[in-house]
Amino acid sequence: VEVGNKKIADNILNFKNNIEDVKNANLLIASSVVQYLDNPYKWIEKIVNSDVNYILIDRTAFNIENRDRLTLQKVPPEIYDAQYPAWFLNEEKFLAMFKDKYELILDFENNIDKANIPAKYKGFLFKRKVN
Repeated sequence: VEVGNKKIADNILNFKNNIEDVKNANLLIASSVVQYLDNPYKWIEKIVNSDVNYILIDRTAFNIENRDRLTLQKVPPEIYDAQYPAWFLNEEKFLAMFKDKYELILDFENNIDKANIPAKYKGFLFKRKVN
């Protein structure tokens, strides 16, 4: 956030540390983020309640077993030595969180990421509903 605001931010593009600090935004992008959050549904609720015009969520892991699944992601040692908790979300539950305030205008599969469990990676573009 600090580097983005220092190096590339302008009067149109800026970066925030907290969703609560986002005001009058046109687009919120979360790419390969949601599944690494400690409580992804709490964060999705914050995103939905932020009232940005468009929300793009990409490279998000979904469990094809129709349930949430918490896993441990191990980074290959040739990259660096680490492991992270990673959620594979229930897609129906995920999408239901947006339905009251946002219209789904695009969904797509993302083949960049792979998993060793029955899963798919997807992206979604939502548009805020006009009241």
